Amino acid sequence: FIDDSIAELSATIGDATARTGEDAIRLLRQVSKLEQEAPEAAEIIRFRYVFGLTNAQVATALGITEQEVANLVRFGRAFIANAMEREHG
Repeated sequence: FIDDSIAELSATIGDATARTGEDAIRLLRQVSKLEQEAPEAAEIIRFRYVFGLTNAQVATALGITEQEVANLVRFGRAFIANAMEREHG
């Protein structure tokens, strides 16, 4: 279940066909960096991709709108994609 969710996030930010367990660890490391910059976005990324919740479920749990969740998911994905791109040169 968790591997599937990580694979889903991985697929949204790049080619998942060549990803390894080490790539998943790097991905989670980037989520930790996101947490330093934007804790709410990191929390939502974890809810969505580690726990597998939908935007609606996250919105209900946090008492925010689905649009706010969607915006933070987009921000989080972009942050992680950018950080991973910088890491790989």
